[in-house]
Formats: sequence, structure tokens, C-alpha cells
Amino acid sequence: MFHLAYMTEVERADDPNIAIQMYQDFITTYPNDVWKVGGIIQMASIYHRYGDYEQAVNLYEEII
Repeated sequence: MFHLAYMTEVERADDPNIAIQMYQDFITTYPNDVWKVGGIIQMASIYHRYGDYEQAVNLYEEII
């Protein structure tokens, strides 16, 4: 599921909300998965890329 979210991010760069929702779904469904931190990092990166620095910082702080 993580990889599907990543591929959606890559293929649908015009609509980052789809990838963000998929990462959120992944984290909710698999809260103890080893890829959870990767999902949070990817979401933070998307928010940063699109100028939502506050949300990006909030997500980065979750993994510190």
C-alpha cells in the first residue's frame, strides 16, 4: 500500500491530495508498519513542495 501511495504521488503530481490521502490511509491501516515513518516523510515532503510549511513541520515533528 505504501508503494501504491508513492506511485500515485509520482503519477498524479498535479493533485497531491490523492497521494496524501493514500499515505494517511496507509498509516491508519498499518500503524506499526516499518514504512509508517516513510509515509510521514513523504506527506511532509508533499506539503513542503506545495508551500504548506506549517503542515510539513508538524509532520516532521511527529517523527523526531
